[in-house]
Amino acid sequence: FNVNSQILNEFKEHIAVAIQAHTIAAEKVLVRSLLIDGVLVIDGLEYNFTEEARVSLSLSQISTLMLESLFEGRYPMHPYFPQMLRMREVSSLVSDFFSGTQTTLDESQWLASTFAVQLDLAVKSGDKYVPAEADQLAENQLVQQILAVLPQDGSKCELEKVFALLAQAPYGLVREAGYLLLAGMASARMLEFVTNTGDRISRRSFDLKIIWDDIVGVAVPVAATYTNARLVW
Repeated sequence: FNVNSQILNEFKEHIAVAIQAHTIAAEKVLVRSLLIDGVLVIDGLEYNFTEEARVSLSLSQISTLMLESLFEGRYPMHPYFPQMLRMREVSSLVSDFFSGTQTTLDESQWLASTFAVQLDLAVKSGDKYVPAEADQLAENQLVQQILAVLPQDGSKCELEKVFALLAQAPYGLVREAGYLLLAGMASARMLEFVTNTGDRISRRSFDLKIIWDDIVGVAVPVAATYTNARLVW
């Protein structure tokens, strides 16, 4: 906004007080009109804002308080993550933990206990977490649903189709959790990532930097077959 320097210099002793007074008044108007008199409408149902939500300091806090019970009812089987799961954590788990190269690092162990365990992708072996094997993952309901939609001839299943499946009730997984689940399955050699150029990314490539935007699908691994002559050669 434009500032009139002449007015600012002339009334500078009073402007700070006026700004503070008008700010408080504006906040009261917004709280009364939006949070006290207003309601939150979800699927045609109206919800009054709780007292805790009305005194929140940010819109994200208000949303968390008001939507927590709704999400718990709609997605009762969503895993509980103690920390926010972002692609940075997913990439670290893939390159260090699921690749098997630096599984025992303190950071890898912390990430595994914080995120991978919640999806049953990591299990305790002694005093350390290790990636779950295929026979252990086979009992995971989410893994079973993904395997059910994968073509058994090794052709690609679109990634968006998998994400849409995982986002449905009662799980409600977001993309980061979906990538982590698929990476755990790929680590157990249950599937491979497919890029937009048709290349396959398996566990053997996990220690390399993966460009997630290039991945467009997943597929069951296709075993390479060789003739006896080729094997002898």
